[in-house]
Amino acid sequence: SDGSVQLRSLNANDGSSASLDLNCQTRATQPDVLALALCWSPPERELKIAVSDSKGDATILRLGEGDLQEERRQHCHDYEAWCIAWDLAQLDVFYTGGDDCALKVWDSRSPGPSRIVRKHSMGVTALQAHPRSQYLLASGSYDETIFFWDTRSMRSPLDDVSVGGGVWRLKWHPDRDELLAVAAMHGGAGVVRYNMRGAKNIAKFTKHESMVYGIDWASKSVPDETQYAIASCSFYDCALHLWNITLS
Repeated sequence: SDGSVQLRSLNANDGSSASLDLNCQTRATQPDVLALALCWSPPERELKIAVSDSKGDATILRLGEGDLQEERRQHCHDYEAWCIAWDLAQLDVFYTGGDDCALKVWDSRSPGPSRIVRKHSMGVTALQAHPRSQYLLASGSYDETIFFWDTRSMRSPLDDVSVGGGVWRLKWHPDRDELLAVAAMHGGAGVVRYNMRGAKNIAKFTKHESMVYGIDWASKSVPDETQYAIASCSFYDCALHLWNITLS
C-alpha cells in the first residue's frame, strides 16, 4: 500500500524456524500512490518486475547489482490500473487492465499502446497469461466475466464464461493446462475448465463469508492424480480455506 517493492530471501536455518530477509527494495510509484499488482518476468528472461498502481501507471523494474532499478514508467489508464501481466512469447510486451474498462497491450520500445481492447463492460481487474500456451491470455472484470484471448489477434475473444462475481484473481494450474482457478469476490472461489470445446465452470467453493480476493493451486499436496488442492482467501473475515476438487 505504500508503493514499495521488496525482494526477500526465505531462510530456514535449523528446519524449525524461518525468516524472510530483506535483499533490496525500491519505491515503484509516486508518493501517496498505491501499488496494486505485481508480475514477474518469465523465468528464462532477464529478471524484471512489472507493477501497476492506483494512478493508472505501470512501472518496469530491473534487478541490477543488488538493487532494483526503474527501467520505465508508463501512464496506462485514466483510473486505477488494477492488473498487469507479461506476454510469454514477446520479450518486450506486457498487458494492463484498468478501471476505465480497457485491456491494453504495450511494447516497452514504443510510447503508446499497441492495442486497446474494450470488450469488458466494467473495470478490468485480473490478467493471467498461460504458463505453457504462450498465446493464451485470460482476463477478468468487475462485470463477472472471464474472456479468453489469442494474443496474436485480439479483435474478439476465443470464448467467455460468467462466474457469478467480480473477478479479482486468476491462476492457471501449473500442470493441468485446461484448469483456471478464480477468486470471484462475492461470488466465492471456483475453477473454470477451458479447452477446445470452450469454457465451463466445473467447481465452486462457497464457504467464504466475505469477498474472495486471492487464490492459488497447491498442486503437489495431494498424491491422488485426480485430486487438486486449492487455497483461497477472503478479505473482511481474514480467512484462508484449503479445499480439493476431484476430476477424472
